[in-house]
Amino acid sequence: MSFNFIHLSDLHLGKKIKSLKGDIDRYDEFYNTFKEIEYIIKQSKCEFIIVSGDIFHNKLPSLEAEELFINFLINIYELVNYIFIISGNHDSDLKLKNLNTYNKILNKFSNKKIIIYTFIDLEEYFNNNSNAPYFEFKINDNNVLIILVPFIEYRLGLKFHQIFDIEKEYSYSKLHSILLNKILQEKILNKNTLKILVMHVMLDEVNLGSSESPLCTNDIYKVLSNDIVFDFNYIALGHIHRYQKINNIHYSGSILPLDFGEDYPHGIILNKVDHNLITSEFIELKSHKRLITLDLKKTENINNLIKQIEDNKNSYIKIKIYDNSESIDIQKLINFENVIKIEKFIKEDKNLSNQTYELENQINTLDFSNVLQVYEMYYKELKISKNEKDLEKIKPKLKKILNKLEELINKEI
Repeated sequence: MSFNFIHLSDLHLGKKIKSLKGDIDRYDEFYNTFKEIEYIIKQSKCEFIIVSGDIFHNKLPSLEAEELFINFLINIYELVNYIFIISGNHDSDLKLKNLNTYNKILNKFSNKKIIIYTFIDLEEYFNNNSNAPYFEFKINDNNVLIILVPFIEYRLGLKFHQIFDIEKEYSYSKLHSILLNKILQEKILNKNTLKILVMHVMLDEVNLGSSESPLCTNDIYKVLSNDIVFDFNYIALGHIHRYQKINNIHYSGSILPLDFGEDYPHGIILNKVDHNLITSEFIELKSHKRLITLDLKKTENINNLIKQIEDNKNSYIKIKIYDNSESIDIQKLINFENVIKIEKFIKEDKNLSNQTYELENQINTLDFSNVLQVYEMYYKELKISKNEKDLEKIKPKLKKILNKLEELINKEI
């Protein structure tokens, strides 16, 4: 058996960039990037496509965002045999399920070619064993098993923790392990079956891409790699925007940079299968603008800064200046079309020990009966410092806040 398949993720269609000049719509960049992906799919003659979550950036995407994705599906529909899609934390399950309407139109009520699996389906599977999260098919004479696990919200993870009597500290991670065990026990597989797992999840070993949602990338959402490593030939993950590979685990990353701080390669993964041995190649996509941060401290003077702005006319630029920097004509910088953000940093001279003392007093007076207040406190204090050593010092305080929040959630379930 020899064939190809493509793994992509974290499209975040509809994502705009906030700037000094108003929100910047990136419709053309997404459109051109899809054209680039379509070309790769056609040239590589893929059997199937995997999209591992976060199709849209908002749960109520714009009509333009929906149009982009639907047209992409239409354009690749005849190029592949199957398209597998799971929901991510940014997606609306109901909105994705509505895409099945287009699936029916495209295949004229024949066998399904676009397989969409959301958390709604996963709940039904747990409750009554319907809507199984796997799909089996043949390529030539060989079996392929695709297991689809969408993003699981933490509060529902806690609910399953009670059902399965899992240790609370590891309940979210163990839930994924229990789910995979349940699925694999239901299947009687040929030893030569190619097994692929598709998930939208944050692993404990992962390097964040810098613009993922902080609500869904804190410690409570971490899944231990050991809890998902079964006998899979390939694990296709979404949720993290930076491409990375951990043994047979692959994050394809987002298809284009979604915010400043993501100035690294973005693309998709082309996989070549030969007798169940998979060779993976990351293909960088280049039909988008880079998001570059220029630091006045590093450029040394205003003339060097302006030269870099002019040298990167096809990029979006954010400029970092400081309160003790030389006198700068801000308007002159803003006049450059590609300069869309200016951040001024005040010299850091605060004593962290005073901040943590202040935090302790706030925790002692915090009303833990108010869930929103607890959330607000947690994310406010996360921003005390971007220095990793400083964050280590305040982690015990943050954990105390999270433990209180968990107690409140347990009372509600």
